[in-house]
Amino acid sequence: MAPDSIFDSLTPADLGLPEKFSSYRLPQRECLDWLLNDCGASGASVSAACLPTGAGKTAIGLSLAKLLGVKAVYLVATKALQEQVLRDGFPMGMVDIRGRANYKCPNYGNCDRGYEEKCSVSNTTGCDYTNAVEDARDADLIITNYSYWLHARKHNAKALERDGRPVGLLICDEAHALESQLGNFASVKLYASELGKSGAGFSRDGAMSEDDPEGWKKWAKEKYDKLFDSEDDDDKDLCARCYRITRMSGNFVWQFDDHGAVTFEPVRLSAYTKALFSGVPRVLLMSASLNEFVLRLTLPSDVPYDYRSWGAVFPPSNAPVYHIPTRKLSWRSTDEDYQAVIEAMDAIIDRRLDRKGIVHTVSYARGQRALQHSRHAGRFIWNSKGSELATCLERFRAADYGVILVTPSVEEGFDFPEDQCEYQIVLKFPFPNETQRVIKERCAQIPGYRLHYAAQKVVQMRGRPVRSATDRAETFLLDNACKQLCGPEGRSYCPPGFRIFTVAAVPPAPPRVNATNQPTTKPT
Repeated sequence: MAPDSIFDSLTPADLGLPEKFSSYRLPQRECLDWLLNDCGASGASVSAACLPTGAGKTAIGLSLAKLLGVKAVYLVATKALQEQVLRDGFPMGMVDIRGRANYKCPNYGNCDRGYEEKCSVSNTTGCDYTNAVEDARDADLIITNYSYWLHARKHNAKALERDGRPVGLLICDEAHALESQLGNFASVKLYASELGKSGAGFSRDGAMSEDDPEGWKKWAKEKYDKLFDSEDDDDKDLCARCYRITRMSGNFVWQFDDHGAVTFEPVRLSAYTKALFSGVPRVLLMSASLNEFVLRLTLPSDVPYDYRSWGAVFPPSNAPVYHIPTRKLSWRSTDEDYQAVIEAMDAIIDRRLDRKGIVHTVSYARGQRALQHSRHAGRFIWNSKGSELATCLERFRAADYGVILVTPSVEEGFDFPEDQCEYQIVLKFPFPNETQRVIKERCAQIPGYRLHYAAQKVVQMRGRPVRSATDRAETFLLDNACKQLCGPEGRSYCPPGFRIFTVAAVPPAPPRVNATNQPTTKPT
């Protein structure tokens, strides 16, 4: 940090940040100094910061917007973080905008349905969504999600702007999620009802490559020509998707799902990043697991950037990561292999019955195995599908000690501070699911992709329970494949200071986070 830093005397309150931000911590001061004084010297408009849990990314983004004096848009990937950032930014005039389905319609329930039905109040002051858009256009600080921003700017290059007040700063939080966000934006889906019998002649999966007869493009062109003059909204939507298919290159692959629908997805994503940046002159990317690999994966080669990473803010001893050797798991693994892993999991739980924990199963099927083989199954709260997660989380957060959340659904985007979770167990090293065609192609075409993907998941999981300097939580990796993160290549995909300790046996449990407030009831 420069000796004459403006943050020697400037406080968050001076910039209008709420009272919870009482002062700038050292990583925040260093990052803001870097963003103001060093970034852009090489002509780069993109600044990428790897900021660990506890660095205070929200305060950095909000402060930069105020210091630059420009209209800023803050992007997030999850609703939970959108609500959190809105609470912090609302006292500064931050305005929230999201998809039509999130707004009530007096005639049709929500504005998405009302828009489809050509609601009489749509695009008037009687429409909640229209009012939210107008508020966002007038605001200097906006919070929204990646999907909304990408689609809004696709249809209108000046979306969320007023004349003479363009967006001057785009803040991309959770930037490690750019891959999934851009992939969802660029993908095209055709439903079984739209295909009819037309899809029956195509392979169930495959790539649009040189050896492909391009049957999909021919089908899409014929459908496009047939629907071009239709006034029906559904026909127009299908027509637009068919047009996109006719324009697809060999970078796309397709795959059918169990319902007969087919999805086309791009293998490489950098071509879509400029749609995300949308001509905004200054972009800030932030994440606790952002690294050069993510940037090479998602940024076009002709987009220069500045990158810097910060070490851990909290003592590493507060969030140790252990590997307890069991078996190396894969699709070839036997019941005996999984039994060894479950026994190791139970041994960890045995010594931590006075606190709550989370078992990350990576898939629903492995969650079922844990339920079948664990002697602690009676303590589990688990979800067999995504729609059950909210209820399970509510039960888990309210539960007393000795309860374990078993799920593949909270690897990132969820917080479990204080005594909500004091240990985590990762059953399977989270390599990507190569039954998905697009993932299989990325693994084949992009060197290092599999290990990078797994490292991102492990780093994100580690941070779920440790959200402050007083939080403590252990993370246990049981799949021997995790040893790949211990070598030079594996460490290159992890943040500075991230380390895995291999131990032969379960270490003694550390003191509880809230040792002075012990539970008063026994676990059930």
